[in-house]
Amino acid sequence: MPLRPKAFAVLRYLAERHGQLGTKDEIVAHVWDGAAIASGGLKVLIGELPEALGDEPTAPRFIETVARRGYRFIAPVTRALGASPFPAGATHFAAWAMVDRGEVDAGIARMRAGLEGWRATGAGLGLPSHLGRLTEAYLAAGDPNAAAAPLDEALAFNERSDQRYYEAELHRLRGVLLLQHPERAATPTDADDALTRALALATAQGSAWLACRAATTLAGLRRDQGRAAEARHILNPIVAALDANDTSRDAAAARALHAALPLPTK
Repeated sequence: MPLRPKAFAVLRYLAERHGQLGTKDEIVAHVWDGAAIASGGLKVLIGELPEALGDEPTAPRFIETVARRGYRFIAPVTRALGASPFPAGATHFAAWAMVDRGEVDAGIARMRAGLEGWRATGAGLGLPSHLGRLTEAYLAAGDPNAAAAPLDEALAFNERSDQRYYEAELHRLRGVLLLQHPERAATPTDADDALTRALALATAQGSAWLACRAATTLAGLRRDQGRAAEARHILNPIVAALDANDTSRDAAAARALHAALPLPTK
């Protein structure tokens, strides 16, 4: 299961302080720079970590919850020789935040630097998600040719390495690219097929986050096709499963689209 950038930042914070208790206030101060977050927001992110790590909440091997105090990373940590990919990863996520704020060109330049730093360490784990984020940044910049290159690389890397954790999102991005630039599609149904595959993959992998993203994009397409009933059917289980404390942009987009769709007639 892939992690959202903030969840990854929480995991990194705890892992780098192996064995030490991290209180809610300390984690928020480090990961959010002290900014206020929604009530329950940290709990939602922490809740993603056991699934991503294959951990059991009742018998944790990685993240221990200390009631009313905080969290602790308890698994053994080995520091490998050579350069760590984490600084490059941090650069990449900081760059994505720039893109998200509308600083697209500067964010892309910094993201490329972070990606090259990641490659320089020899790290392959995590590469598909870094390439996927770069694809999304290029789409935000309106550059389909630049977007296609990292997307194709990520899909090819998936096949070679069998890293499937971000595969659903890569197919969703392919669908978005083809919807925005239909001249790149080989057949009229390529975008539809890519989005349908993305949702099926995310659902099969149990990734609620990527299923939410794929379902929202596919439902938007169905709405635009005049198939509102199908769009609502796609979103019904997604919205029903959303945590009430999840105030992320993806959750908000899914709820907003679902609420805007007409109710089925009797």
